[in-house]
Amino acid sequence: MESKLELDTWLGSVLEKAVYKYTYNSDNLISIKWPKEKCMIYTKIDVNNSNVLNKLLREGFRLIDVNIQMKANIEKASIKSNSSIEIAQDCDELQIKEIAGKEFKYDRFHADPLIENAIAKKIKEKWVATYFKGKRGYKLYISRLENKAVGFVLIMRHKNSIVVDLLAVSNKYRGRGVGKNLLLKCLEEGAKLENDFIYVGSQLRNIPAINLYEKTGFRYAKSSFVLHKHNF
Repeated sequence: MESKLELDTWLGSVLEKAVYKYTYNSDNLISIKWPKEKCMIYTKIDVNNSNVLNKLLREGFRLIDVNIQMKANIEKASIKSNSSIEIAQDCDELQIKEIAGKEFKYDRFHADPLIENAIAKKIKEKWVATYFKGKRGYKLYISRLENKAVGFVLIMRHKNSIVVDLLAVSNKYRGRGVGKNLLLKCLEEGAKLENDFIYVGSQLRNIPAINLYEKTGFRYAKSSFVLHKHNF
């Protein structure tokens, strides 16, 4: 695999500058010609690869986050959600965007001191909105209580697995099993599709989310350093 930079046009449109995703090969890391223009570059590297981490830090990257990937075996999971979980409709978009804008605090965009909170909020709102435009996601489930959406989960489908792309619950309704039931619905979906595993990512410092995933049957799979580099 060659080290490469790929233009992330979607994220660039939100940040209003060029954004690149960097995929590395430790053997030719220093051969990359980094852009000189105003831009942001992001990458993930395995936590065991300290050599690459140190090289990127010397190149001006900043360590933003440690991402934890967890997985659950669908066959072994207890999969029974309640009836408050349903597929999102177009009329739910505004409520879901509002939840996305308010409830994400631990993600890499909020953790980056060079990205304003208002912009980080905007990223999450536009991210979940891509589902309603038919551009991202396999299904989007919501939890509806008191006649309104109080939580959602956006899932991606791969060949033999389901991936939780975004999960959020309104602060007012936390502690009432909403997040767990959304995850159980994902497991139900995976079972219907005869998938083997469901994957979810979180931040190392997001202890409440990690505890929720563990209670729902997820276990640690791997972890990665998340790095950003900004050119001004």
